[in-house]
Amino acid sequence: MKSELPAVAIWGWSGSGKTTLVVELVRRFTARGLRVGVIKHDVHGVVQAGGDKDSDRFFQAGADTVVIGPGEVLQRLHPGPGRSLTEQVAELDSVCDLVLCEGFKTARFAVKLWLRSAPREQPPAGAEGVWRILDPYEDRASIVEARIEEWLKARVAAIPVCGGVLIGGASRRMGRPKHLMELGGQGWAERVARVLSERVRQVALLGDGQIPAALSSLPVLPDVTARQGPLAGILAAMRWQPEAAWLIAGCDQLLISVAALNWLLGLRRPGVWAILPRRCGSGTVEPLLALYEPRARHLLERVSAPAELAGMPGVVTPEIPEGLESSWEDADTPEEAARKFGTSGSMLGGGSA
Repeated sequence: MKSELPAVAIWGWSGSGKTTLVVELVRRFTARGLRVGVIKHDVHGVVQAGGDKDSDRFFQAGADTVVIGPGEVLQRLHPGPGRSLTEQVAELDSVCDLVLCEGFKTARFAVKLWLRSAPREQPPAGAEGVWRILDPYEDRASIVEARIEEWLKARVAAIPVCGGVLIGGASRRMGRPKHLMELGGQGWAERVARVLSERVRQVALLGDGQIPAALSSLPVLPDVTARQGPLAGILAAMRWQPEAAWLIAGCDQLLISVAALNWLLGLRRPGVWAILPRRCGSGTVEPLLALYEPRARHLLERVSAPAELAGMPGVVTPEIPEGLESSWEDADTPEEAARKFGTSGSMLGGGSA
């Protein structure tokens, strides 16, 4: 059986209202802040609106063309590798919350609808997986909108969540690597990994550093090259498991709590690609103990620090609720650790690899 394409297909005979419905759905979902892509099947070939003669001549001569104008970019490609329907849907799906397709009667889609143009009209032979047949008198837009909303929520819920603990080399101010330090007989990184493991499918250590014996069974992902700071570890995680959402924490966030993780996970919804919390009264976002959905990867690949995502479409920066702020505390010096975590000098110096 062919696998379903992660898109919504709307089809019917000419005059059935396909384009009208697609346009209305685009308006409704973009009004919610979602990014929507559309793929149209045209048996008559692609004809550019406005009849741009120059770009049409380029295309007819054999070139793939890109036309850049004020507020828009038009791309026209010849058939070739990477340009099948399956690949085009996958490409749009990686940067859009919703992909709508007009036509493509023989392909299998996650949601597929047939629009009648006359009473008792049935889909033609060869049609597969039709979810519903809609008559002209029905409120098509509202019916389909509700079904898409249900499907999008199910897609978000089905994305696995992994946890990443950032580790690294020696801290000059601490005197040794943070992740090898101990609090109450437990390593810092071990403490953070244990809490993450209560709410994620898998925990990985992110970075280049000595691995504590207690965490030797966890995957270790070296930092990606040409990147610095937390971004190097976050990208390592997202390249390793690109289909997963990632809860990323620092090894020195010792007061991390399951309640804080539950709050972050409860904010997941269609249209949200990253959740970067901010403290009460602060405009600064927290890139650690933050959640990154799979679609955030293409944003992270283009920035020099994860905090730069703030303000981008799909990135939310909710205020941390009262009572949970301590989960975002970290420490860069022994004095900070003693004040925030109640550590002693002997604890900071202890710990075994």
